[in-house]
Amino acid sequence: TVASINLENLDPNDSQSRFEQLADIIINNLNSPTIISFQEVQDNNGSLNDSEVDATKTYTKIIEAINNADGPTYKYVDINPIDDKDGGEVGGNIRVGFLIKDISNIEYAISNPKDAREAVKFYYQSGEINLSSNPGRIEPMNFVFNDSRKSLIFEFVYNKSRIFIINNHW
Repeated sequence: TVASINLENLDPNDSQSRFEQLADIIINNLNSPTIISFQEVQDNNGSLNDSEVDATKTYTKIIEAINNADGPTYKYVDINPIDDKDGGEVGGNIRVGFLIKDISNIEYAISNPKDAREAVKFYYQSGEINLSSNPGRIEPMNFVFNDSRKSLIFEFVYNKSRIFIINNHW
């Protein structure tokens, strides 16, 4: 199963009850989906306007809240934005990303681009479409995405079927 949820500028400084509420929604309302497309994930220090762009603490805190509520184990996948280039709250470095349930019948390989400005490319290998980076940003330097969240595509294999998911912030 796949779900999408806007986290509304979630950052590690938010209250523990907010993380617990989101965990409850993911586990009970969304039935612990295999993949969750997140929108509005902020960096490790929220709205503090410095050069921080990594969101490991934000993802770790939501994953821990899910685990503490007896939910499944998830891993996260995203691409750090360029500082203050994806819109949203100043300093928040908001982005889209994915949580992937840690299960045996889903396979993926992570190969991040060299830079957040790099656009993902599609290529054929052994008769199948593949991505140049996984996940990959879709046309991040296109003027239509100026000061906006960049769309992210993620490729995985589930029960021997190759699947691509595009995560957009509308």
